[in-house]
Amino acid sequence: MTTEAADLVEGVEAAGATDEIVPRSTKDRIAAAKLPERTVDICLRGDLQAEWEELERQLREAFAREQGDKRLNSGGESRRLAQQIEALQGQMRADTLVFRMRALPRKKWTALQKDHPPRKDNEADQELGYNVDDFVPAAIKACTVEPADLDDAAWEHLLDEVLTEYQFVQLQNTAYALNVNKVNVPNSFAASRILRPSEPE
Repeated sequence: MTTEAADLVEGVEAAGATDEIVPRSTKDRIAAAKLPERTVDICLRGDLQAEWEELERQLREAFAREQGDKRLNSGGESRRLAQQIEALQGQMRADTLVFRMRALPRKKWTALQKDHPPRKDNEADQELGYNVDDFVPAAIKACTVEPADLDDAAWEHLLDEVLTEYQFVQLQNTAYALNVNKVNVPNSFAASRILRPSEPE
């Protein structure tokens, strides 16, 4: 839980009820407003996916053999393969970058588009009003809050040489969604189930 979310929960609990929110003026709510944020997980070790699939196949076969032959009931092979899979999954998680992305203020988003004017001979550019090839990487960089330690060279290498098309589009779509899509209030079914009073028997 983030510090802000924890503070909100503590404040609500201190008020004595989870459904009582202290009313604030419109000006106060505007002053407290924050831009939308989302996270995108990008695994940088996609090469390990094939190894994971092979181990998973071997595990299913080993488990089936052990279930069919009581002499193999110790499960030694299955356990060994399961441990390898767990280790591989841990390695893939360790090599996963979590991109925290935040919308730009409206004027900055518009200014960023104007900084990349459309090419005269490009139909898509003319329709959108900006140079798509240059604007999209710039928008991804401008919207990324974390990781914060990427310099221009690292960004260029990441976007041009490391990411797959799918991963690049994930970041691209998130940048667009943050800036041009509606912000909806989420509803957690799990949280509601946990916090909802028990139904009388």
